[in-house]
Amino acid sequence: MFQKTLLILAIAAASTTLHAQSTPAKKELVARILKVQQPGMDMLVRGLVEQPALEMMDRAGQALPARIPAERREAVAKDIQADAKKYVDETMPIVRDRAIKLAPTTIGALLEEKFTEDELKQVATMLESPIYAKYQTLGGDMQQALVSKLLHHAVAEMGMYRKTRLNFGALNDAGARTVDDETRSIMESQSERLYGETKALLGRLKPLTEHLAGKLMDAGEMSLKEALFEIRSFEAACFSFDAKVGLTGAPAQQPAPDAA
Repeated sequence: MFQKTLLILAIAAASTTLHAQSTPAKKELVARILKVQQPGMDMLVRGLVEQPALEMMDRAGQALPARIPAERREAVAKDIQADAKKYVDETMPIVRDRAIKLAPTTIGALLEEKFTEDELKQVATMLESPIYAKYQTLGGDMQQALVSKLLHHAVAEMGMYRKTRLNFGALNDAGARTVDDETRSIMESQSERLYGETKALLGRLKPLTEHLAGKLMDAGEMSLKEALFEIRSFEAACFSFDAKVGLTGAPAQQPAPDAA
């Protein structure tokens, strides 16, 4: 039984090896694919190299105010930035060369295992196609177009904008693009409209605010239930006055305190 199991495993292993068998043609196709994908691998390497530097600068930025006198902070911060840049500049070529050497035995081996020679040929042809390259260059433009229209909807139709908090940089494509003048104009006008509406609302509530402030000063402290009673009493009194001078046809109604 044990020998039979070994035989089955051996046949299965042989079948897998046959399916994943590498050929010179496959290796050539994989090399073409890796060459086209090199910019993406470079970005991956840069991210791996820059991450420790960014974390170091972040920790240093948090520690500087507590450990370095104010007059020396700017100079120390510049030294830290220079060290971080030197680390990235020196480490990036080393890691990039290592990634290039590892790619054929990692990514390449996976491609050879999972794809047939015909499939690899199709992948390589697609990646090398000028049309596909053109499509990739439109990624930022397509994102910008969507964000621009979405922003118009959010600002003009939903009012989702506060001038002091909107991060324009977050709407850019890696800082290379800016918000267009039309969008910026809509955002600013919407901000002014919201500010005016808020100011008008607070102006209408000023008498109530002054009434509550007076009651609070008299009482020294006030519970939520007492504050709500004062608000309702104030509103009822205003309603009663309006009814007396003919500003409303509804009868005045004095609220009763909430039960304890």
